[in-house]
Amino acid sequence: MTLQQKKHLIFRVLFSTLRCLNWVLKKFRTKRSNSLLIVQLHFIGDAILLTPAISLLKKEMPHLKLHILVSKNARPIVAHNPAIDKIYSDHTDHTTINSPSLFIGKVFANLGNILTMWKENYDYVIDYSGYFDSAFVANVVGGKNIIGMSVNPALTNAYDYFHYLDYKDRKLLGSNYLDLLSYFKISYTKDDGNYRIFLSETDTAAADKIMHNAHGVKIAIAPFAGWASKEWPLGRFVTLCNKLAEMPATLSLLGDAKNGKMLESCSGQLNAAAICCAGKTSLMESAAIIAKSDLFIGVDSAMSYVAAAFGIPSVLIFGSTNPAFHWEENPGKLTILYKEQACSCTAEQLCCGDNTIIYKCPYNNRCMHAVSVEEVYSSAQELLAKKGGTWGSNV
Repeated sequence: MTLQQKKHLIFRVLFSTLRCLNWVLKKFRTKRSNSLLIVQLHFIGDAILLTPAISLLKKEMPHLKLHILVSKNARPIVAHNPAIDKIYSDHTDHTTINSPSLFIGKVFANLGNILTMWKENYDYVIDYSGYFDSAFVANVVGGKNIIGMSVNPALTNAYDYFHYLDYKDRKLLGSNYLDLLSYFKISYTKDDGNYRIFLSETDTAAADKIMHNAHGVKIAIAPFAGWASKEWPLGRFVTLCNKLAEMPATLSLLGDAKNGKMLESCSGQLNAAAICCAGKTSLMESAAIIAKSDLFIGVDSAMSYVAAAFGIPSVLIFGSTNPAFHWEENPGKLTILYKEQACSCTAEQLCCGDNTIIYKCPYNNRCMHAVSVEEVYSSAQELLAKKGGTWGSNV
């Protein structure tokens, strides 16, 4: 028996057992109708990718009460979404991919959430993460219908309806999220694929305060991605910032507290036109800064999807992940700088290695180093010269 066959068997036994338990204990569950739970346990970018599906679900099935379980870090993305009736957030701040010990810790940390959701007795539970941890939660919570998607065919046993993500299809990631709605006989158009982020007045006011003295063109820059294989050398961002400041331009450098400490080491090299917001603004305050900018420059990160949601022209630098699964060409609004190498992803690969979270490039990120400061600067100039219109579709 192969490893994949063993997984199929183990998962079949496990998920069948969970469903039997839910059936036996059903009399203890609160009776509820017209309710749906969406599970997305992973990253901020994944939560943004999910927003078109949330909006379309609410539009086509307005009678359903939509609940969502998201990671703690991603909660702000959906906090003000009018289509969502209730939000549960993961009490941990880590992913459990490839880590059984972290998975066990996540389950125990979220027992209260799981019990509350279990009592809801959902009509539908949709797993939009597609990993073992989210499939497990979906089955423990239970529902009259459990729907899911994954790159792992062994998880087909976790769902009543399973959408297998086959990267040979070369389909954009957000489109797969919308495709899953075919279970409800919901179809979609290109316009339905626009990302939707809702800012609070507090977020907008904070951005206004930070950018009060901005002059020239306003450029938001997000140098960080969360793991090294997706990041452009920080020294090149410093050089780029100083070059852009000559336009003239006001630059907002975005990131979390850890990123802020990294930027502090470069503060003496940065032009005064660069405002370091990393670690000083919340996720949604950073989103508000992007929304007020004329241009966004970054790498493959959640911030690039934020820029798309607000229609901000963007220059994106790609390397260890395949841009073909993230973006469509959009001349005048989006420039992708991707220098394919002999070691780069194949056409059917989403990323180098099995997982970008744990992947360490054995070639010193040569694909990212291949993109020059001058190329990014020239691309920024071209987009600013052509600025106009809207974009942000992921279909």
